[in-house]
Amino acid sequence: MMHKLASRSCSFGFKSLSRKSNLFEKKIQAFSTKVPSSILYSSSGDALHFCFSSGDDTSTQPFVLSKEESEFLADITEENVILPIADYIESHYAIENSDQFVGGMGENDNGVWFSSDSDSCDILDYSDILKEIIYNVKQNRHGIPFGAYSSGIVNDPDIASKLKSDIGLSTIQVSLLSSTPDGYASIRQISDMSQAQRDFGSVCNFIAIASENGFPVTAAIGGGKHTGGASELAKALGAVDIVIYDDVGI
Repeated sequence: MMHKLASRSCSFGFKSLSRKSNLFEKKIQAFSTKVPSSILYSSSGDALHFCFSSGDDTSTQPFVLSKEESEFLADITEENVILPIADYIESHYAIENSDQFVGGMGENDNGVWFSSDSDSCDILDYSDILKEIIYNVKQNRHGIPFGAYSSGIVNDPDIASKLKSDIGLSTIQVSLLSSTPDGYASIRQISDMSQAQRDFGSVCNFIAIASENGFPVTAAIGGGKHTGGASELAKALGAVDIVIYDDVGI
């Protein structure tokens, strides 16, 4: 179950759109292996957040979207995922609905973020869908940044090296959580230490590869005893920022 958690950031250093979306919808069905069963969304003053749900609602990640503060996006089906999201983003940034300058191109806010509510299916496992949503939106709204909240544990390990080139993301927040497998297991409530070690290693590797490829990674870490060591590890792995979830790991 996802919870809204306090966090703080630290730095180390409808026109043609709808028609194109319909075309890409057919293409997606041919090669995408992951399709969400439903999608939650939340609109704040400076960002949109879409949470892809696989139906099991088992996330132990410190994502910032809760069901109590969000709504289900209408008209989502297995055959129609891209269009409702792309149209909602387009509507959000339309001149009549936006306080931003240059007609809501997206330069002045935190953009659009995606997450998943399941530990068994990371948001990047929906990469085909994300790619087409971002491509369609950027035909009209080229300035909008797109980000993702990821566990760093993905089905395709090579995706860490092509977050921008193949998907179109601008930034990513990865759940490093702690500086050791033990701390990581404690936060995620993993009893199998072998599994915890594998997962923790995968997360560290993901951050390192993405960073080596010049992609800006923010590491999500737990508060209290986890903060110091995890901050140092995040920096060593190449993360450019950290976000401390004070309610995690204390």
